[in-house]
Amino acid sequence: MTTGDYRLGDTQRMVLMKSDDGGVTWYAVQNPVSAGGGGGVSYTEGAVDTTIDGTPVLWEDTGDTLRVASAAKPLPVAVISGGGGGVQYTEGAVDSTIDGTAILWEDASDTLRAVSAAKPLPVAQQGSVAVTGTFWQATQPVSGPLTDTQLRASAVPVSLASVPSHAVTNAGTFAVQADTEMPAAAALADATSNPTTTSVGIFQHFFNGTTWDRARGDTTNGLDVDVTRVSGTVTVNQAQVAGTATDVNSGNKSAGTQRVVIATDQPQLTNALKVDGSAVTQPVSGTVTVTPAKGSSCTPTQVACSTTNATLKASNASRKGLVIYNDAAVALYVKFGATASSTSFTVKLPAATVYEISGPEIYTGIVDGILASGTGNAYVSEW
Repeated sequence: MTTGDYRLGDTQRMVLMKSDDGGVTWYAVQNPVSAGGGGGVSYTEGAVDTTIDGTPVLWEDTGDTLRVASAAKPLPVAVISGGGGGVQYTEGAVDSTIDGTAILWEDASDTLRAVSAAKPLPVAQQGSVAVTGTFWQATQPVSGPLTDTQLRASAVPVSLASVPSHAVTNAGTFAVQADTEMPAAAALADATSNPTTTSVGIFQHFFNGTTWDRARGDTTNGLDVDVTRVSGTVTVNQAQVAGTATDVNSGNKSAGTQRVVIATDQPQLTNALKVDGSAVTQPVSGTVTVTPAKGSSCTPTQVACSTTNATLKASNASRKGLVIYNDAAVALYVKFGATASSTSFTVKLPAATVYEISGPEIYTGIVDGILASGTGNAYVSEW
C-alpha cells in the first residue's frame, strides 16, 4: 500500500492510502491546532456568549441536504415520552388564562374539533327532561292541547304587532261598549240650551243672546233673511261732506267741493273728456309765444368730397341747426337723405357758398353730398 501526506490549509491535511489492487482512498486527518490558530469557538454545554460564532446546529432533510435550524427550517424533534404539551390541568384547577385547548371532539368526518360557538360539543339527551324554572319573554314551544280551565287560569297576553289584522268569522251578536257621554237621540226644538255634553248633528241655529233658535226658511227660498227691520234711527247727512258744507256755488271752490282724482294709469277714454261743455277743439285767442330750441355748442367738421357719394352728417334726433359750406371749386349737390347724385339732391351749393337749416322744426336725418367733378372739402357745423 502506498501512502502520501498532502497538506490542506493550516488546520487540516489529507492522507492518501493506495492498495495493491489499484484502489485509492483519501482520509482527512485533523491537524493539531497550535496556539492562536483559527477554527472557530468550541462551545461546551452551558456556555454563554453574547454573540454566537458559527452555526450551532445543522440537520439533514429528506433530500439528504444539510439545513441550518431556523424558523423556516425548524429542527425535527420526535417526542418519545415525557414531552411538554402546554400546561397540564387537573380537575378543579383554576387559571386566569387557560393555556391550550381545554377539550376536543371528533366530528362525523373523523376530524378533531375544538369546542366553540361554531363547532359546539354534541350532547345526546337520555330520557325525558322536565321543563321548570322561570322563562324570559320569548316564544316558547308548547306541546299538547290546553284545556279551557288552563287557558282561563290567568290572563293570556296577545300582541297585535305580529297579527295587525284578523278576519272575524264568528257569527252572532257582539256587545259594544258605547261612550256614556253620547246623548240620547231627540228631536230638535227652539230655545235649546247650550250643550254641555258631546252632541252629534248639524245645528242650523242662531244665538239670540240667551238660547239658540232654529233658522227659518222654506224649500223654495231657503234661508229667510229679514232686511226690513232696523233697530234705532239711521241719519244720513246730505248737507255736509266730511263735516264741511257741500259747495253748490260756482267760482273758486271751497273745502266742501268733492274732488275727483284720475288715476295715472287710466286708459284712454273712448270719448273726449268734456271740460268746457263741448268736447271739441277750442280756438285759441290772445298771443302765443314760441321759444325755439337753442344749442350750447357747435364743432365744425371737414368732410372730403368727390364724385362719389359722401355722408356730410349722420342722423341726429337732437339736431337744432345745421350749416354746410362748400369749399370746393365746383358745385356740391346736398341731399337730405341717403346717396346724393346730380339727379337726386335737395339743394345745389355753388363753390364758396353756405347753406343753413334752422327753426323750431328741422330735418334731423342723414345728410349726403357729391361734387359735380374733381375733389374738394365741405365744412359742416351742427348744434
